[in-house]
Order: sequence, then C-alpha cells, then structure tokens
Amino acid sequence: MADILAYAETRDGSLRPVAGEVVAAARKLADQLSGQAIAVVVGGPGCADAAADLARFGADRILVTEACSRRHPLPGVGAGEGSVGARRGTSRRGARIGSDRDRG
Repeated sequence: MADILAYAETRDGSLRPVAGEVVAAARKLADQLSGQAIAVVVGGPGCADAAADLARFGADRILVTEACSRRHPLPGVGAGEGSVGARRGTSRRGARIGSDRDRG
C-alpha cells in the first residue's frame, strides 16, 4: 500500500483548473497501489473552502494550509508578518480535511 500526494496549485484563494486533473491522476495511481490519494493545498485565505471540492476528483484526504500574508505565503517565511493556520474537518463529499496528526 502506498499513498500518493497531489499538490493542488492555488492562485488568489482559488484552485487552479489543473488541480482537479492532478488529483484525478493521483487517484488512478493510488488505486493501482491500493493506497489513498491525498491532496495538499497551500494558499491564501479562503482556499480551504475551494479545496473541499477536490473530493469530487477522488481525494481521500485533503491537507490545507492557509497563509494570511500574501507577501510571505509559505509557513516559516517571514514569521511575525502573517500567521498560518491548518484547517481540519470533512468536506461536503466526505473527504477528510486536516493535518497528518489527525490520521487515525
């Protein structure tokens, strides 16, 4: 069993159109390997709401990090100028949203 990570690209709080294609490809590989398709989303405020839609492309789990600063959007870059929070929960289609610590 091997899980497949799919990076879902965002821009301005929205998923790029190619994100669904990447997750669908990860789904096919995960099925062949008897694993899970895990979507990883790093973006600005509001991207978690859009990320939940990745379940319809086959994501078993969706990991989301929202950065509050557009100047330094990645965790650990420019700490103090923005904060980063992880979202947890379940999407409308049942895919888990959260960090790997939630796995169990």
